[in-house]
Amino acid sequence: MNGPGDVSAIFRTFSQAHLVQIGLIVFGAWLLITLSTRLLPLLANRVSGRFRFYLLASVPVLRLLVIIGALVLIYVFNFKALPLEKAPIDTIYLQNLLSFLNVGLAAFVLIAIAGRFAYPAVSNENEAFWLVKSGPLTIRGFLWIKFFIYMIPLLILTEILIVATNIFLNVTTFMMVLSTITIFCMVPGVVAIGIGFGAAYPNFKAENPAQTVTSFGGLVFMVVSAAFVGGVIILEAGPVYNLFMAGYKNRALALWEWGWIAGSFTAVFIVCVLAVLLPMQFGEKQLHEKGI
Repeated sequence: MNGPGDVSAIFRTFSQAHLVQIGLIVFGAWLLITLSTRLLPLLANRVSGRFRFYLLASVPVLRLLVIIGALVLIYVFNFKALPLEKAPIDTIYLQNLLSFLNVGLAAFVLIAIAGRFAYPAVSNENEAFWLVKSGPLTIRGFLWIKFFIYMIPLLILTEILIVATNIFLNVTTFMMVLSTITIFCMVPGVVAIGIGFGAAYPNFKAENPAQTVTSFGGLVFMVVSAAFVGGVIILEAGPVYNLFMAGYKNRALALWEWGWIAGSFTAVFIVCVLAVLLPMQFGEKQLHEKGI
């Protein structure tokens, strides 16, 4: 197989063979959403007080979690089902290429989820935000607490995505370690951008988080996060290719190549640190200046 027709035939076969499984995942998600939407309100009618309020408020959250879970399953399943052995490109090369590109894809999934949870974190306080300002906790402390609340679960979720897809792709140890460390450095940056810009452009009158993320500040968050992810991928692309091909062809790297690699990874680390610190400082400053 060495022509475009062969490649399209591979992916056509892939789509036909796994359409049923993806359909089952979508059907299962729809069923869970339907049951939760109908059963939780019925259950809420049988109780009273604060517990009833919590049950009714949990319906949209549960619906969103089911959708995210279904998307994650489809994402991982698609990598598992890729017919790499039929591809006209060397399988080892293709597996590791997809693994590196997968870092960017997983990061964009992270941006979408952070936009729904991390970015509206400050705005979710609504009119009760004055309690935060009048309490003993500083604005800086408040923002960093929000940061860690969302960073830890999003880090776990994204690492699961990366490790699971890499296992299915059967990548080299080098690519497994590289992608895992890269995501570990990128997740705090994306979450900090979400918290920082969410604090800089709060909407305490929003009825739900979806209204907050569709604002101007939400657009800025998406653009800055995408630029951050793209910058990391670009900085790593050349050195990663050199390292992989050197191991693949069993050749030694030149001194200038080692310098390039060290410089690129140092730049990635610096960018990731700045992506955490600068947005958090910006959000804190804007909250103080607005006198909210």
